Amino acid sequence: YVLRMKEYERERRLLERQQRKKQQAAAA
Repeated sequence: YVLRMKEYERERRLLERQQRKKQQAAAA
């Protein structure tokens, strides 16, 4: 159960980082 939460958190952070990169590329 705890492992699942950690996996979910990691996935969410990766998605956030990807979105931020896209936003920066669009703004640049």
